[in-house]
Amino acid sequence: MYFRIYLAALILVSTASAELPTGSLKVPLVRQATEYSCGAASLVAALRFWKVYDGSESDLHGPLGTGPDGTAPESIAEEARAFGLEAELREGQNIDSLRQAFLDGATVILDLQAWRSDTTIPWAENWDDGHYVVLVGIDDKQLYVMDPLVATGYAYLPVEELMERWHDVEERDGVVRRYHQAGIFIKGREKLVSFPEAPIRLE
Repeated sequence: MYFRIYLAALILVSTASAELPTGSLKVPLVRQATEYSCGAASLVAALRFWKVYDGSESDLHGPLGTGPDGTAPESIAEEARAFGLEAELREGQNIDSLRQAFLDGATVILDLQAWRSDTTIPWAENWDDGHYVVLVGIDDKQLYVMDPLVATGYAYLPVEELMERWHDVEERDGVVRRYHQAGIFIKGREKLVSFPEAPIRLE
């Protein structure tokens, strides 16, 4: 996935028009280290949520194959399994499958379009601004996500926009692969129940 414009330092998220629903997953905030590593950062957030990883994003770049073209979703699922988690890349999903995953307590890394560089192009026609985010909650109007480009909190998008934006394209070794309504569904044994957790003694 190649995210063309690095907006991290410029993004401010307003919470005035959206509040996290009750029961939202306590996914840690992880800021992506490069303009192309949103996939690696999203995986770090999911791994930390499931309490199986306390390393850095950059340590995962090699195993994931993360580079200037981004990270393939298959690699994210494979690496999550390497940490002992259940992980599956699923395509052709919809809002109902996300609601069910949320009820099941799974983390879902969504592969969609975000922060488009040309706002005149409709989301349904835009394939140039692929981005990974981690689902943390859903209500009747919004999806709430941990976005590795947002430094100060979670982000949200209207439910009605999801299907228009939920697609991406990868080119690897000259092979173009298009993904439609794709997500990496991840489950583990022990999860964070609060974020941040209670303070620990500094030794």
